[in-house]
Amino acid sequence: MNNDRWEVSEVWFCAEEQSWVVTAYDYDGNIVGESDYSYLKVDAIDTAEMYLQSDRCDAVKIFTKDGRLQRTIKNK
Repeated sequence: MNNDRWEVSEVWFCAEEQSWVVTAYDYDGNIVGESDYSYLKVDAIDTAEMYLQSDRCDAVKIFTKDGRLQRTIKNK
């Protein structure tokens, strides 16, 4: 992912790759940079939370394996 600030990082499951993915989206809904892939969901969440804590995004949205929104974490 590039160094620009973005609106949200989403953690979602990619069945094709059998991986958890962190994808960043800008304020217009466009993907920012390249996504990060992790074998474990907890590792993908850690990556997304790192972006949030470093003030690179406003929120993290975490989805279940079947695509439902599990929770949203917002930057304070």
